[in-house]
Order: sequence, then C-alpha cells, then structure tokens
Amino acid sequence: MRHLFNIMNIKAIITLGILVLTSTTYANTSTYVYCGLPDGSDWDWLLDEHDNYKTIDGQWARVTEENGQYYNVFRLDEVTFESKAFSCPAGYITQPAESGTSRWEIFEIIRPDGSSYFIDGYKTYYSSINHQTTRNDYFRL
Repeated sequence: MRHLFNIMNIKAIITLGILVLTSTTYANTSTYVYCGLPDGSDWDWLLDEHDNYKTIDGQWARVTEENGQYYNVFRLDEVTFESKAFSCPAGYITQPAESGTSRWEIFEIIRPDGSSYFIDGYKTYYSSINHQTTRNDYFRL
C-alpha cells in the first residue's frame, strides 16, 4: 500500500510540473514590431538589415479603464525592449502586432523596480461587455 501511495505522489508531481511548464510556454510569446504614426494614418513593418520582420518576446495583456473599455498591450521588461534598439522614421512610434491585419496595440514596458510605462501609440479600444471595438476599430491593412 505504501509503495502505491509513493507512485501516486510521483505521478502527481510529474503532472503538476508538466502543467507549470506548459503554462509558462503559452504565457510568453514573440510578436512582430512595426512603426506607426500616432494618428493611425500610416504604418510599416520594422525590418532588419536582411529584410526579415523584427520580433520581440513578452506577454499580451489587457488594460481596463474606469469606463469599462480596454485596450491590449504587449508587456515586456525595459532591458529587453532597450536591447532591441528599434529605430522608426521620424514621427513614427514602435508598436506590437500579431499579424499584418491585427488591430492597433501598444507596448507596456516594465522597469526593473516593477513600475511601468507605455509607448503610447495609436490603439484600438474594446468593450469589456461584448469585446467589440468601440474606438479606432479599423484594421491595419
């Protein structure tokens, strides 16, 4: 009986470990980066010297305002963001995107002390009730 109990404990520990590793894998992701005008009138992909799309690692999150509307942010630490040294043309702002037809989202940068700030570009707002767009609802095409 004691042997059976030990085997069950080992299986439970292994299962828990797999769940934790899987959750961490899905929580962190990589996303594309583009340069957009603050009014949303123009944007273009940020490319490296070999014309590959630039990407960065972090986590997608939601920021909800008091009025119940929310917008999406791509959250990452300041050291990672600054290490990429993204360079947009004058007047353009660095922004994250899942694809070429995703909506307008922004970066949230986490400082080493835990405080944060936004790279505040054009962004799409959504309703917390039905998750439909409420402002700046067109896609980047």
